[in-house]
Amino acid sequence: MSIRLLDLIKKTRGAKTAAQERVIIKEESTNIRTAFKEGRDACRARNVNKLMYISLLGYPTDFGQVECIKLISSDVFREKKIGYLALTMLLDETSDILTLVEHQLKVDLASKNEHVRTMVLTTIANIAGEDMARDLSTEVSSCCNELSGNIRKRAFLAAVRCVRRVPTLSETFLSSVSDIFHEKVSNGVLISALALINECLSLPTADEAKPFFQPAIPQAIQKLKYLTAGSQSIIADRDAASDPFLQVKLLQFLRIIGPTEDTLQLIIEVLIKISTFTDNNSLASSAVLYECVKTIIAIDVDDLTPFAVTILGKFLLNKSNNMRYVALETFPLLVEKDHGAVMRLKSTIVECLTDYDDSIRKRALDLVYSLVDSNNVRALIPDLMGYLAIAKREFKDDLATKICTACDRFAPSMQWHIGTLLRLMDEAGDHVGVDAAQKFISLVSQSAEDVQRDTLSKLWEKVPATLDGDFLKKETLLLSLIWSVGEYTDFLQPAVPGDKIMTALRDTLYLSSTPVVKQYCLNALLKASVRLPAQKQIALEAFAHYQNSSNTELQQRAWEYQQMLLCDDASIAASAAGRMPVMEENSIIQASSLDPAAAAAAAHVNPVRTQVTDTGFLDSIFGDDTQAASTTTAPAPSNGGQGVLIDDIFGTAPPVQQQQQQQQQGYRPPYPVICELTGLSTSDVEVKFYVMKHDQPGVLVVAVVNNKTAMQLSNVEVLAAVTKTATLQMHPKEQSHTAPHSFLTQPMTIVNNAEPKPVALKLRLSYTGAVPVSEDFTVSGLVTIRS
Repeated sequence: MSIRLLDLIKKTRGAKTAAQERVIIKEESTNIRTAFKEGRDACRARNVNKLMYISLLGYPTDFGQVECIKLISSDVFREKKIGYLALTMLLDETSDILTLVEHQLKVDLASKNEHVRTMVLTTIANIAGEDMARDLSTEVSSCCNELSGNIRKRAFLAAVRCVRRVPTLSETFLSSVSDIFHEKVSNGVLISALALINECLSLPTADEAKPFFQPAIPQAIQKLKYLTAGSQSIIADRDAASDPFLQVKLLQFLRIIGPTEDTLQLIIEVLIKISTFTDNNSLASSAVLYECVKTIIAIDVDDLTPFAVTILGKFLLNKSNNMRYVALETFPLLVEKDHGAVMRLKSTIVECLTDYDDSIRKRALDLVYSLVDSNNVRALIPDLMGYLAIAKREFKDDLATKICTACDRFAPSMQWHIGTLLRLMDEAGDHVGVDAAQKFISLVSQSAEDVQRDTLSKLWEKVPATLDGDFLKKETLLLSLIWSVGEYTDFLQPAVPGDKIMTALRDTLYLSSTPVVKQYCLNALLKASVRLPAQKQIALEAFAHYQNSSNTELQQRAWEYQQMLLCDDASIAASAAGRMPVMEENSIIQASSLDPAAAAAAAHVNPVRTQVTDTGFLDSIFGDDTQAASTTTAPAPSNGGQGVLIDDIFGTAPPVQQQQQQQQQGYRPPYPVICELTGLSTSDVEVKFYVMKHDQPGVLVVAVVNNKTAMQLSNVEVLAAVTKTATLQMHPKEQSHTAPHSFLTQPMTIVNNAEPKPVALKLRLSYTGAVPVSEDFTVSGLVTIRS
């Protein structure tokens, strides 16, 4: 036997644990379900009431939806009322069962009982979906023209719902509100009508309808003046504001429809009156003022902007977090209009950076950042840096990025920019991106010698007597310090002993766990040892230690640098360790983008450009057991005999003259060929593969794309993938086009991590001749050597 709703509420409130509450709800739901199955009509309304309460507690009530339909079909008003209430609470516009409700809604809309019709219209306004809105639009439109204020008010709200779901119905409903300002209606009806008008005129296709409502602007202004003067019934007043809901709707109407030449001055006057005579002591009056600010911004009249800034300034001084949040959210819209007026509130805005509410701090940070320009950057950046010290960890990344961006855009001098970045990297630690170190290095390299000396001195002061974990975590500061010490070692002399410099670099190399920092340390040790010959032994010991590193890049560089220092010809090490020329920002690689093959002392030896091509589609073509290589690394061109010597040491691509000679004479393998295969042969191209053993791990595979046509092939791209047991590294090709009856090469290295057996290579060749062409093919039987 099911219990009454009041008893169910008492039982659930008396439950001491959530488990007890679930037991009570489960038991009662079972009783209700049983009653529905047995068809106990006398208890249906009571059970549906309990279902609404159960739904409010968050428990499922789908089994009772059909009973709502039975209740709204009842002739008893009490049951019908409960049915419509349950319909709005237990169902939404996505419920399939709403299709069964539409017929009864049409029947009740034709009822002579005004209360029944208002319940139907309220239901439509709450849960109508696209289909229901379209099917009932005619009935709702007719209700909009009723004489009864209660029906019209709810019909307008139902029409708003219909227009939101089916925007093309706006023309159907606008005709019913075209003369609303000339009719004597209550404020409630006018609010609902304005809601419908504003919704329809906000649509992208409503430009043609706006001129029909522009003659109503004077009436709307007159109504606003009447409300602002306080001449209104006390029933509609809210917190000393005269009918704020109607004021808000009228202001929205003026904002959406826009001023005309005849009404612009009238709108300005009423906005000034609202801004001046409306207090923000209550939430209702603040809502009116906020809508007034939005209207001022939309109208875009310079004379009104100070009023908007004043209103938002009062919001900032309010104790309510909601008011301050609204102000901080709206201020950025006024920065471009009147930057100076907003800047006068700088101290109040900066205080919001220390608010305990995270959302307010976030909005204040965005606003301060938008205020920064070349005139106030020296004043605002210290405020942001001060906030950095107390900001929560999750805010520091965004804050550091904003400071870097503001400095890049508005730095008054290079020396100030360098000093600010140095302080930022020191205080923000690992929250600063590598791009800050990239920018810092670029600025230092472009500075005068006295600035470089001063910067290096300040950087060296950051080095603690004993390297600790906190210092090593500041990766951007560490990279900048290591690079600067390596480049300008002689600037530290004689103030800092040479052994102390070399020891600090060596200890950083040993203690750091970041591969990029270790790479920078190796390069800095090489450069410092050339400038401090007496301390060369410290560098040699470090290089010898890292010849056994598990990181092949560090191992290779350590061996190469050791050979340079031990070479009888001292000019080799001096050439490699020479001071770098002035660098542009885009010539430095972000450490986060370096791969093991391209990280070869990128900050000191050779600037490298890395281009990454999206090859995510290879998985779908070649299956999940393949690995795609998509990174192409192009070494920067070298100049002079020393550059050729370094190219020979580091094994870079052959000179351009040699490549052109190869084009004329046909491809000549640079190493002994293990095997030669033809992977693809068509009427346009032929792709041959040469497998060679070279002095690096794995084998060198060169794909030679021969152009068999009499036209140039452009945009030639070779994508490759191997099984997961092997590792594939793509090398740069010398060009992306090939002349008629010529060829181009795509070298790659394959390291077999499993048994030394032939590896299958899956490829995609794409090029553009007469038309774009893409060919997928597989090459089997490539002989590889286990690493």
